[in-house]
Amino acid sequence: MGWLHRARWAEALEGLLDDELDAGRVAAVLAHLEECPECLAELEELVRLQRSLARLAGVG
Repeated sequence: MGWLHRARWAEALEGLLDDELDAGRVAAVLAHLEECPECLAELEELVRLQRSLARLAGVG
């Protein structure tokens, strides 16, 4: 994924993951994910990281 593409979508992917987007933006991001395997892979990696961090936080 190019840096410009990543910069454009990184905040949206994080917002989707954190449930911070309005309905219209969610729809736009989901439509993009259907056509962009790079962003889908990025979102999957963010989900894995979030789950790992949650497990670590639960350990202490």
